[in-house]
Amino acid sequence: MMQLFTRNKPPAALAKRLAREELLLHHNLIHAREASRMTTQDVADRTGWKASQVRYFEGLHSNPTLSEIRHYALAIGVFIEYHIKFSEEL
Repeated sequence: MMQLFTRNKPPAALAKRLAREELLLHHNLIHAREASRMTTQDVADRTGWKASQVRYFEGLHSNPTLSEIRHYALAIGVFIEYHIKFSEEL
């Protein structure tokens, strides 16, 4: 397995940055739902999930898959762009 690190950015710093970006994505998705005045039940109706599953997805301890994130984004009507950068570019 390839380890991503440089002399300037050790793996711990990269891991911390990745975790921060993941939390920010999660927060921004929830904020987008709230800004569009959609309820968790609205998202459930559009995804086919139960409202309790949507609430779990939005919880701090959830660890959604990319597929789940894509379904949630589609339900709330937002587009997500993914960008890959080498750690040296951070």
